[in-house]
Amino acid sequence: MPTAPPVDAPEWDAVRVPRQLGLSAMEILGARTGAVVEDPAQSALYFFLPVGLPTRGTW
Repeated sequence: MPTAPPVDAPEWDAVRVPRQLGLSAMEILGARTGAVVEDPAQSALYFFLPVGLPTRGTW
């Protein structure tokens, strides 16, 4: 099976939070939120941040 060519795209870290906490954070942050994906099956939101930015206990 052929492999896909490498993609020159930015890499991201994802921070998973409970849905209600994530919605509150989005309301507070407004346009500064950036990319967010909702996972309704897990009742969670994933915030995408530049690689290396989030560290345990700082976000």
